[in-house]
Amino acid sequence: MSKLETLNEFENLVNKISDPDFGDFKRKTGNYISRIAPDLQESKEAFEVLAKLKAELLYGDNLRDTDHVREYVLEQIEVLKEKVN
Repeated sequence: MSKLETLNEFENLVNKISDPDFGDFKRKTGNYISRIAPDLQESKEAFEVLAKLKAELLYGDNLRDTDHVREYVLEQIEVLKEKVN
């Protein structure tokens, strides 16, 4: 699977998360990040964006609800897509 295909699949998975619990939503998203990380290791820039995304998702306090998490993650996926092209 290409890096772009991996990111598209990640985007689809994030969009399908319907768990209303904030913590569960963040954990599921974090698990998806862990799953795709090996596919992006070759691109140092993309891997750094992914690492920052995961750190913000798991430890940051700027994300207040599931909609905000989804919005932030989808924005970062677009940044990642630019890095892998």
